Amino acid sequence: MKKLYLVLFVAIFVITSYSMTFQEYLDIVFEKSDIKRDVKLYKKRNHYDNLNNLSMIIPRADININIPEYSYYDETEYLDEQNNAYSSENLSYGANVSISQYLPTNTEINSKLYYNYYQNYREAGYEKDGLSGQTLEFTINQNIWGTNKGFHYYKIWRNESKINNIQNDRYNLEILKEAYTNYIDYLIAKRNYLLNKKMYERYRDIYESAKNKYKMGLFDLITYNRVKKEYKFYELDFNDSKRKLKSQKQSLEMFLNTEFNDIEFSVENIGYDIFEGKQPEARITEKKLEFDNAYRNYKFNKANSEVKLYASISSKYSNFGEEDFSGIENDNYSISMTLSIPFANLSKVSSLNNAEINYLIEKYKKEDEIENIRINYKNLKSDLKNYHEKLALYDDILPDLKENYNISLKRFNMGMITLEELRSIENEYINAELNYLRALKNYNLTAIELGKYIGNIDKIMEELL
Repeated sequence: MKKLYLVLFVAIFVITSYSMTFQEYLDIVFEKSDIKRDVKLYKKRNHYDNLNNLSMIIPRADININIPEYSYYDETEYLDEQNNAYSSENLSYGANVSISQYLPTNTEINSKLYYNYYQNYREAGYEKDGLSGQTLEFTINQNIWGTNKGFHYYKIWRNESKINNIQNDRYNLEILKEAYTNYIDYLIAKRNYLLNKKMYERYRDIYESAKNKYKMGLFDLITYNRVKKEYKFYELDFNDSKRKLKSQKQSLEMFLNTEFNDIEFSVENIGYDIFEGKQPEARITEKKLEFDNAYRNYKFNKANSEVKLYASISSKYSNFGEEDFSGIENDNYSISMTLSIPFANLSKVSSLNNAEINYLIEKYKKEDEIENIRINYKNLKSDLKNYHEKLALYDDILPDLKENYNISLKRFNMGMITLEELRSIENEYINAELNYLRALKNYNLTAIELGKYIGNIDKIMEELL
C-alpha cells in the first residue's frame, strides 16, 4: 500500500510540475487555440475577396425576378378599331437577366434577356390566357481607339491575387509575432517573480534578525528602521511581481484558449542566417502592385472623358404569343461607328485633368513609400544584428554574473561583505537576466518584421515547426 501511495505521489508530482516546451506551445497556437478559428475566418474572407477579383474578368450577371404583377390601363378618350375604349389588363410573372463582360481585346459585350408569362392577358377586346413574351437584346462594342478596360481589369485581377498572397503570409507572421510576445512576456514576468521572491525571503530573514537584535539592544533604532524600510520595499516588489505573473498567465491562457501549469525557460529563436543577403522583396512588390492598380484606375477614370472611336453592333430578338424560346425571331439589328469627342464638355475635360493629377500624386506617394521601405528594412537589419550580438554577449557573461552573485551571497552570509555590496552585485545580475529576456523578445519580433519585408515565411516556419 505504501508503494502504491508513493507511485501515485510521484505521478501527481510529475503531472503538476510538467512544463510546456516552446515547440508544444507553438503547436497549440496553430492547431488548438482561437487562432485556428481566426485563420479560418481570415481565409474565408480572403476567398470571397478572390471571388470579387475574379468578377473583373468573367461575365457579370444580374438576375431580377418579378413576383406576380397585376396591371390595368384604361383610356376612355381613345377607341380601338371595334370602337371600344382602349384598355389593357394582365396578371403576369417575369424575369430578366443582364450579362456584361469586358474582354482583353478591348471589346465590351452586353446582353439582356426579358421573359414574361401572362397568366391572364386582355387588351382592347383581345383576351387570352397562357401567353408568353421574350426579348433578347445583344450589343457588342469594339473599341478602335480608347482605353482597353478588359485588359486593365485582367491586370488588376492578377495584381490583387498577388497582393492577397503577400498579405496571407504577413497574417501568419502576425500570429507568430503574437505568440512570441505572449510567451516571452510570461517568461519575463515569471523570472521577475522568482528573483523578487528570492530577495524578499532573504530580506525577510534579515529583517527578523534585525528586529531581534533591536529588541536585544544590539541594533539602534536608525539601523532597525533602515532594514525595516528595505524589507517593506522588497515585500511590495514581490507582491507586485506575483500579481503581474498571475495576470500574464491568465493572458497567455486566454491566448491559447487552454490552461497550462508552466512553460519552459527556453525559446527557439528564428535563425539569423536566413536573412543574410535578402532584400525587402515582398513589401516592394506589394507597393509596386498597388501603384500598378492606381495606374489601372486612372485609365478607367480617363476612359469616361477621353476621345473614343468604336464600332457597335446591336441586335434585338423578340417574340410574343404561345410559343416558347424556339419561336424567337430576329426583329432588328444595327451597325454603327461612333467617334466620341468630350472636349466641348468642360466637366469631362476637368475630370480628365483631375484624374491625371490624382494619378501623379499617387505615383510620387508610392515612390516615397518604396524608398521608406528600403530605409526601414536597413534599420531593421541593423537592429537585428544588434540584438543578435547582445544575445551572444549575455550568453557569455550571464554564467559569470550568476557565479559572482552566488559567491557574494555566501560571503554576505559569512559577514564578509555589507548589504549594500550584495545589493549592488544582485541588481547587476537581475538586470542582466531580465535584459537578456527583453533582448530575446526584441530579436525575434524584429526577425518576424523582417520576414514581412522579405516574404520568407516558409523558411521561418520550416525552422520553427
